[in-house]
Amino acid sequence: MPDNIILPTNDLAFKKIFANNQHKEIIKGLIQDFYGITIKSIIIENPYSIDEFNDIFDKKGYFAVEVDSFCTSENNWKFSTEMQLLKRNFYPERSLYYLCGKYNSTYGNTELMRGESKYSSLYPTFSINILGYNHFKSDQKAVRRFTLYDEENQQPFHSPGLFTIGFFELRKPDFDRYRNLRHWQDLFLSGQISQDAPSYVKTAADMLKTANFSKEEREMINALEKATQDRIAEREYAFNEGIEKGIEKGIEKGIEKGIEEGIEKGKKENSVQIAKVLYKKGMSSDEIIDITNLTREEIQSIVEDL
Repeated sequence: MPDNIILPTNDLAFKKIFANNQHKEIIKGLIQDFYGITIKSIIIENPYSIDEFNDIFDKKGYFAVEVDSFCTSENNWKFSTEMQLLKRNFYPERSLYYLCGKYNSTYGNTELMRGESKYSSLYPTFSINILGYNHFKSDQKAVRRFTLYDEENQQPFHSPGLFTIGFFELRKPDFDRYRNLRHWQDLFLSGQISQDAPSYVKTAADMLKTANFSKEEREMINALEKATQDRIAEREYAFNEGIEKGIEKGIEKGIEKGIEEGIEKGKKENSVQIAKVLYKKGMSSDEIIDITNLTREEIQSIVEDL
């Protein structure tokens, strides 16, 4: 990656590109390439602001929001876009939770109601979760789109789908019919795009040049990168510490078990020796069992050996 490029996998760079009121054609292009939906006009509900980054970073030491870009089209359809670079537990549950939250967010909004019922203010909602790792292990398909569907009767619950959750895995090569997504893949992974890329992808690539970021933005990008690396290092330390403690615990348990087994074996061998002496002195099997706590089968084996 050239030194003069900041990849959109950085939180600030991602939001500056996909939640930018001056370049709405970029998020419109991504939605079109991923979902095949042509959007005439769009409103970005959480536009990019360096002040937002500063405020959240000052409070938390890192930047974290529900979704990186949330916008509404001219027909009131809602679209959320999020970049997830590292694996995290329960990410499918998290992504569905936020998608459903966006779907419910307009409930009862009188300006959006198409009838008397408050439910008429709800509109189709779509998400694009861009993943920097392979979540679905079954094949190399880079695009997944899920909606409510009756598998047995092959019928959608509602048309258009009330909410659709999408995943774009950057590390996979098979885009099937989503051909333009290969340009987005190049943009995210290297910042380098081919000459035949659509104009909106070229605009996004141009925005990634370091010269297009202010000094304040570059400082925040460096702070975010350091915070991310610190969190990765903390996870690695916790993981390695857990392994070491697990090994120590396992060794400790093994030693304890070995001592217990050794004691039991010693007791058994001692009882066998006593049984041999008692048998030679003429004691009966019942008497030997009472004294040594050995079983009748064990006494019989000792007798046969003698």
